[in-house]
Amino acid sequence: MGTKTWPRMTQLATLALGLGVAVTVAWGGEQLGTVKSVDQSEKTVLLADGTRLWLVPGLSLDLFTQGKRVKVVYDEREGKKWVRSVEATN
Repeated sequence: MGTKTWPRMTQLATLALGLGVAVTVAWGGEQLGTVKSVDQSEKTVLLADGTRLWLVPGLSLDLFTQGKRVKVVYDEREGKKWVRSVEATN
């Protein structure tokens, strides 16, 4: 490879990495809501506004109780909101 090829490859790699990070951030989110129901078998939570959330492996459904207000941080993949973290709110 010539000396001009390396800077070009470095620029392309940096651009690809930057776009990957931007897409990851764009598909995540945060939501406040009240728990309407919990489906133990599907490991999903339904909020009062109709939003369905799926729990990533290792996250306990015990954190969700009907009527409890929660703040969740999620990643959106394949049209589903996968909860990464949850905390109770007032």
